[in-house]
Amino acid sequence: VSAMENISESPEGIILEGLMESLAEYYSANLSENIKRGLYDSALERKVLSTTLFGYRKNSEGKYEPHPVNAPVVKQIFSDFATGKPYMQIIQELNDAGYRTGRNMPFSKNSLRYILRNEKYIGIYRYKDIIDPNGIPPIIDRELFDRVQKELKRRSFTKVKKRECDQVAFILTGKLFCGHCGKPMTGESARSRN
Repeated sequence: VSAMENISESPEGIILEGLMESLAEYYSANLSENIKRGLYDSALERKVLSTTLFGYRKNSEGKYEPHPVNAPVVKQIFSDFATGKPYMQIIQELNDAGYRTGRNMPFSKNSLRYILRNEKYIGIYRYKDIIDPNGIPPIIDRELFDRVQKELKRRSFTKVKKRECDQVAFILTGKLFCGHCGKPMTGESARSRN
């Protein structure tokens, strides 16, 4: 029921309502196609398509350029993580210093992980079938990026299989890692007559 269009219940009203619905659906589908075409055309010119990424800003041509204040922070994030600094310590330092993500939110584990996995920091521009390895000015080098990817893999959640003999579920299994070698720690439980 529409308060804006007074459509009668007559046969003419049924035709008018169907026509209006069809026009609205056409407008929506056409608008979607125009937006997709515009995004693709902008990607061909290597322009920023969404919110800017932390460490970059949009220049006068609409393209990525390193942010003079945040780009060195990105380098520091990658360096700290590659040398083994914990997620939470990096996040705490960023938030305490007043830095915000590209969406102007405080840093979290997810936003930090997004930065550490993002290929834009080494200069790769991607949009659908467009892949340009030199489409963005890089902030970090490939060697550091690869070291961080190895560290991410090492720190990733490792699910330890529960053995049939375990009577107790250890809540830190797969989440607790040795501070020396980095391997996952497991718990053991046993009962004796004592």
